[in-house]
Amino acid sequence: MRFRLYGETRAKAVGLMCVCLLWLVTACSSNPGQLVNSTVQGSPQSNPTSGSYQGVTIQVPRQDATSGTPGAHPTGVATPPPGPVPQGQGSVPPAFPHYFSFGAMNPPGSASQLDDMRSRNGAAFSFRYQYLTGGVNTGNGWEHVDVAGLAQKEANFLNTAGLIGNPGGVSSWDVISNDVADFDSGQPGGRGWWDRYNHTFPNFARYLTFIGDLSQDTHRRIVMWQVPMGNQYFDTLNNSPGHYQDNRAEYILNNVASFATAGIIAVLFGPGNGGTINIDVMHDGVTNFGPVSTYECNMCNNHTSSYPDDDGGYLRIFVGQYLQHRVALS
Repeated sequence: MRFRLYGETRAKAVGLMCVCLLWLVTACSSNPGQLVNSTVQGSPQSNPTSGSYQGVTIQVPRQDATSGTPGAHPTGVATPPPGPVPQGQGSVPPAFPHYFSFGAMNPPGSASQLDDMRSRNGAAFSFRYQYLTGGVNTGNGWEHVDVAGLAQKEANFLNTAGLIGNPGGVSSWDVISNDVADFDSGQPGGRGWWDRYNHTFPNFARYLTFIGDLSQDTHRRIVMWQVPMGNQYFDTLNNSPGHYQDNRAEYILNNVASFATAGIIAVLFGPGNGGTINIDVMHDGVTNFGPVSTYECNMCNNHTSSYPDDDGGYLRIFVGQYLQHRVALS
């Protein structure tokens, strides 16, 4: 199925915001998961212009210091959550899964490896994708950004570019796609780490504030895409070619409820420019190089992998675990 998304390539776009054309193709069917009964109620708002996008109820699993998907952290303690984030708005498009879902970009001919992840680990990726357009980095750091003002500026542009006010018979866009990165953070040429403890910029709490504001201002849900596939969990990741580290997959899988609250409905992982991927494109089989000291990780990637995947099997294992207790969206 094809979903229409709007691509913004003007120089005003911030580095973290790439609104783009996106093809979403269902790759695998998911197995039923178990839902837990804590709920977050969205404020009942509607878009007075379009009249079709309402506030939403988000059903989320209970989360505490031990219930998140396991990740790698120097102290062995789960990553602190980002704190309160703006409540996203907008309807989940009917063709999308009505739970927080994941996708992966894989080369042609890798369907059998995705089938293996599904059958062995329960990691049924809902999407495979190809990106069509890119954005422009303004070069300004997040510490200098008026997050609410930037989100409103982006929303004003998008609203005039086909989100609202279209002539009769002209459809609107379903979702907004946000391009996160084109490198793993540990990769030469990487664009910098995000602080998982949310003390310094850039960090996850600031990102979710921006995304939540943008979702509110446009009354659309968000799809994150080209999210790096590296991790700081397996010693497979030693920042050698094809085995670069990043911390975004870990943080998202440890804090799915916060991302859902901000209006995000799906995360599409991708290797960017030569980054880590979740299959064995390096053709080096099962690799365990030993832990290394990197950003916020003092030899913390000390888990031994038994999979040939270039990410050590992180996504197949922990996306599979997530799908046993998935976050429902409505």
